[in-house]
This record gives sequence, C-alpha cells and structure tokens, in this order.
Amino acid sequence: MIVTLYTKPSNQWGFVMFKRRVKSVLAGSVLALAATSALADRSDDTLRIGWGGDGVMVNADNYYGATRAGIWFTKMVWDTLIERDAATGAYKGNLATEWSWVDDRTLELKLRQGVTFHNGEPFDADDVVYTLNTVSAADSGVKFAAIVSWIDHVEKVDAFTVRVVAKTPFPQALEFLAGPMPIYPNEYYKAVGPEGMSNAPIGTGPYKVVEMKPGEQYTLIRNEAYTWGSPKPAAGITNVIIREIPDKQTQVAELMAGGIDVTADLSPDLVEKLTEVPGVSAKMAETLRIFTVGLDAANRTQNKAVNDVRVRQALNMAIDRKAMVDNLMAGAARVISTPCNPLQFGCDEAQAVQYPYDPDKAKALLKEAGYENGFDLALYAEAPATEAEAIMGYLAPHSPSKSLISLS
Repeated sequence: MIVTLYTKPSNQWGFVMFKRRVKSVLAGSVLALAATSALADRSDDTLRIGWGGDGVMVNADNYYGATRAGIWFTKMVWDTLIERDAATGAYKGNLATEWSWVDDRTLELKLRQGVTFHNGEPFDADDVVYTLNTVSAADSGVKFAAIVSWIDHVEKVDAFTVRVVAKTPFPQALEFLAGPMPIYPNEYYKAVGPEGMSNAPIGTGPYKVVEMKPGEQYTLIRNEAYTWGSPKPAAGITNVIIREIPDKQTQVAELMAGGIDVTADLSPDLVEKLTEVPGVSAKMAETLRIFTVGLDAANRTQNKAVNDVRVRQALNMAIDRKAMVDNLMAGAARVISTPCNPLQFGCDEAQAVQYPYDPDKAKALLKEAGYENGFDLALYAEAPATEAEAIMGYLAPHSPSKSLISLS
C-alpha cells in the first residue's frame, strides 16, 4: 500500500493578457478556449498567443504528442465524442449525441449527423472506428498508451452508430472519451498517418489550420461551418496565431511589447508582478495536476521505519502543506488529502484521512515507534525543486531539538 504524504493541486497556471488588446477572455479556463470566447480589438481581428510552458508541441497529433500545449491546440482544431462541461463537470454530447451501456464492457454511441471535417470529408461512424482502432492497437506507438489501452476494439453498427468495447469493465470510459481523444477523418488519416496529421491537421473543430511551422508558429482561421450544435462555443475571433516561446521571461517581454496578447503557464511570482502592470489582466486558476509523495508501506525498499504506520502518520503531520500553498503557490492552489484530484472520476476526498499539520504529535508518534532520534529516508522527486526542497526542509534535522528524520 502506498500512503499519501503530501498532495495538492499544481499551481494553477498563470493566465495573462493585455486588456487594451483583448476585450474579453474566458479567464481561469483552458487557454485553447480563450480564442473561442474572446473578441479581438485589432483591425485584423487576430489574437496572438504565446505558449511553451511544458515544452514545444512536438506533434500536433495529440495521441503522439501529449503535451499540455497539444491539448489546448486539440481543443481548437478537433472535437471529441463527448465534451465535459467545465463549470458543472457534466458530460455533454459532441460528435456523439447520446450513449448507453449495452453490457458492462460495451458502450454504444449515436453520432451527430451533418458534421463535416475541414477538408470537406463528411463525419460518420467510419471516422470513429478507424481513429480509435488505430490508436488503441498494441503496436500504435501512442505517447501515453493508458489513454486508449482500455479499448479492445470499436465496431460500426450503422453509418451513425458505433460500439466501443472495453477489455474489461471500465467505468472511466466517458471520462476518457471526453478527454484528449480527438476523432480524425478516416480517409485522410489513413493516407497521411500521425506525421501528416501533425504537419497539416484536419479536424471538425472551431478553428482550421492554415499554416504549421513545427516548434515555431501555428496559424489558424475561424471555421465558419462550426454551427452544428457542439457544446463548445464557435470561434469569436477570425484569426489566431500561436507562437512557441519556451522561455518565461521572453513570454513576458513579448506580452509587454505587444508581440503577443495572451500567455499562460507562468509561475505565481510572475503573475503577481504582472497584476501590478497597467493594462494587463493576470489570473491564476487550478489545473488537475497534483503533487504527491508516496511512502513505501509494503517495505519493498527494506526501510523498516516507513513500514510502521505510526511513522507514516508522523510524516504526514510533519509537513505544513497549507504554508507551502501560501508561500510557493501564492495561495492559488489548495491542500487535498487524496492521491487524485477530487474533480476526477471516482476521487472522493470525503473518504480520505485528514492529517493536520502537527509537528509535536509527529514527534510523539516517532518516539512511540522507537525513532525518537530520527532515521534515514531517501526522497526521490520529480516535482519542481522548490516543492521537494520545502518537504526536505520540514523533515530534515535543523537542530537536535527540532529533528524529525534525516533525509538523504
């Protein structure tokens, strides 16, 4: 069993725009949707976005790229079978209009009629069957197989009905289908493959791609035919130009100079500074990302101390997670008590054990367990250095009177 030591949402990402250039933006939501709900104030009706927070979008085919920027791009260019309402979390029909379970492994979906891909290819069951069977194949080479590996196969019932058959009962099916699982035109995708789809994307979404300069710039134009009833809003801006700008300071400099109108994924300290700049609107909002520390309760690493439940409880109580949120995340995140985000399917925080910050109780538990003088513990971290260092600061000895454990 792995016991959660420390868990909280990631910072939010900073969402920044110039008020004088953009009249209104859907702040605090996915950046990709900003272009569909904003009104540009330029004579050329163009919104210029600069991103690059988690790396260059190496492949616009999201099954093979799987970056945060790629998900934003996917939202603008493609559609999924189901859309999850950002405000309520409810599932809404997108390319599928209704669905029902035939049995505990088989989900039947009725597809929307009258939808056309950007290249003129009509949307129907063949597109769903080819897309999902292709990316879920064992040898597909998709970036994150877990997105599609639950699918056994997809079969066509008629021109506008498909059945998605899972390998085993899979309650998360709707959640996954409402996630980054875009549907591609089967004839085009069969001809060009993932590389061709990345170089010249074709979807059904609110924006069409007119130019791709991989790793540099992407130019999109409003899809005037996006009137078929998607729960996603139609594009409110005619043109969108997206630039890859990996360096945060360069993003800010471009924003201040007018080279871009919107940027995202900035650190809390940068967002706080930008809130003081006239003409700039800076927002922070949570993402689904969380930071957790897992403890080896199964004794696989042969650390006898951590195998003791009292020691694990002590470690949970030794870290002031609220202080970390306030000081490292500018208060724009929150402490949770689960190794999953409560917004995710099946994540019930009400059932989780709540551990208060109580260093005195932590020391008492260590003493009771026979570790009054501390013990050695290896910490392996993939989280940003600031978070890992803060955790080490709470657990590592500062003085004989404050020592809990020794981190190595």
